[in-house]
Amino acid sequence: MKKNSILFIFILLLCIGVQYETIYYTDGSMSAAEYGLMGVSIFLALFYMIPALYFLFRIGKKWELPKKALILSLLGGMFLSGWLSSFANTYIHDLLGVLFPDSAFLNAFESAIVAPLVEEPLKLLPLVFVLALIPVRKLKSLFLLGIASGLGFQMIEDIGYIRTDLPEGFDFTISRILERIISGIASHWTFSGLAVVGVYLLYRSYKGQKDGKKEGLIFLGLALGTHFLFNSPFVELETELPLAIPVVTAITLYGFYQAYRFVEKHNELMN
Repeated sequence: MKKNSILFIFILLLCIGVQYETIYYTDGSMSAAEYGLMGVSIFLALFYMIPALYFLFRIGKKWELPKKALILSLLGGMFLSGWLSSFANTYIHDLLGVLFPDSAFLNAFESAIVAPLVEEPLKLLPLVFVLALIPVRKLKSLFLLGIASGLGFQMIEDIGYIRTDLPEGFDFTISRILERIISGIASHWTFSGLAVVGVYLLYRSYKGQKDGKKEGLIFLGLALGTHFLFNSPFVELETELPLAIPVVTAITLYGFYQAYRFVEKHNELMN
């Protein structure tokens, strides 16, 4: 009975997300030109989405992770974390605008501060449902579920940005999706992979198992910190040799690699 209730709530939240994420395309507000540009942009995005999904499921099979757990995490990132984050970010933005009107600091750093604190926990929310329905016993499995949720979130966010860029015209929309494809090398999938390992290790520490607490703080800090940097004015710094984005990307990928090494070494930690 408990699992049935959890499953129903999860399906309900997913259905809300599907409606929320698709209503713009079905309400008749888009022109034929916008539909065409949307199609071209999504086609370009598929050049990273399809390989990413292929490797995700291939690794899942290698690590003996149930495919249905991976699918549910991916869908949760797309249609649960996505719309919840959108609402939360909007409400917090409105609240901060009332509390601190015309704040130059918030104008520069609001997205960098708010987005990680809102989105990282909400990207892990699908895993709460998935683990309640399909328990896993390996740390690598948990790591991959976090990556799946982050990837789902990343894909639906990219499609959402295409939609909001449409009024700016063909050149801008195409350039933006190409930019997001390139930046997808180190984006939400890496943040969520780091975050889920960090949160789990801190949870173990809270339960009295002190080993791994330092690593938990480091991995969670990296998830929040790199997300902060990618959303901060730092990445907009212009230098003769491009440095800002490559530096943040390198930090993210290095941290993610260290998390991967940790879960490889301590795969039995959940037993």
